[in-house]
Amino acid sequence: MQEKRVILLRVKEYSLSLLKQEIKKALDNFFSLDKMIKGNKVLLKPNLLTSVNPNYAITTHPVFVEAVGCVFKEKGLDVYIADNPSVFNTETSVEKVYRETQIEDLAYRNNFKLLYPSSTYILEGIPFSKWSRDFTIINLPKFKTHNITIITCAVKNLYGCISGAYKNILHKLYPKTKDFIGLLLELYKLIKPTLSIVDGIVSLEGEGPATGGVPRHTEFVAIGDDALCVDYAVSRIIGLSKDKNPLIRLAEAKGYFNSNSVKIVSESDFTVKDFKLPSQFFVNNLPIFVIKMLSPFIKIYPKVNRDLCRGCNDCIKSCPLSAIVIKKQKAWIDYSKCIRCMCCFEVCRFKAIGIEKSFLLKIKDFL
Repeated sequence: MQEKRVILLRVKEYSLSLLKQEIKKALDNFFSLDKMIKGNKVLLKPNLLTSVNPNYAITTHPVFVEAVGCVFKEKGLDVYIADNPSVFNTETSVEKVYRETQIEDLAYRNNFKLLYPSSTYILEGIPFSKWSRDFTIINLPKFKTHNITIITCAVKNLYGCISGAYKNILHKLYPKTKDFIGLLLELYKLIKPTLSIVDGIVSLEGEGPATGGVPRHTEFVAIGDDALCVDYAVSRIIGLSKDKNPLIRLAEAKGYFNSNSVKIVSESDFTVKDFKLPSQFFVNNLPIFVIKMLSPFIKIYPKVNRDLCRGCNDCIKSCPLSAIVIKKQKAWIDYSKCIRCMCCFEVCRFKAIGIEKSFLLKIKDFL
């Protein structure tokens, strides 16, 4: 198997000039961009999960996006930016996400072009936005925890290439970690970004990938031309072994990945100690017989704090089973329908939907 390099850079702050300098140097030293980029345009694909302030570390930071865009613009390329954020599938709703995440401002300053939901194409039965086929994609994930996949990085960010609300249908079809990871690996085979450049300067730990997580200064940027290899390298930074990483474990089992083929290039030690993973990580790594025996006592599920709920309807749009209704301008969850995909938890901008844990998991957290 051909050796794949992942470059790790130590970057401590969102400085536009510093990021441009470090990323340009790494690209010039380790990647043959003239051969890798076809045509005269690139598309930056950040993680823009929802319309939140970028300081929450939920979305790819705008200074990071701007720095990468400027590097490619200075090489004479036209720069485009696009994403299919969560349940936002109209031009108006995506425009709001671009505005709140400060992507709109940086695009205007630099004459980058923003793309909105438009035409799609079907690949293996899945509708993708046409831009995922028509452009050289530069994948710009945010490094975060995730309540289904444990961490979300380069491979998971490709999920945003899927058009509109169809992502909700896929959550309905693949609600469990292993099944959803299998879907992501098929997506990895279908969509091949030219580069993945990870924003790990401030990451999100704990109950990510949205407002339930906690920002953490991790001070790294990772660059590679294979999304799986990038995810493997980044998981090593937080001490997540490949047998505990559901994405890497299944990728190796399917023959998509071999850790021996990955060469990690760095000038310093990249170790983040005690990085807090989501509660689902603990559940996933229990023996099967324990899960079956104690399943009523190790549940994780979304819960509405109605004091914080604004009745905005975003959670209703996100729910693949229509398990949420609005009563008296507040959200209510019908747990008889809920499949615990946590889409409502991800999309809530107001921290009104949190994660509730059963008794044994609360004891585990206390200990």
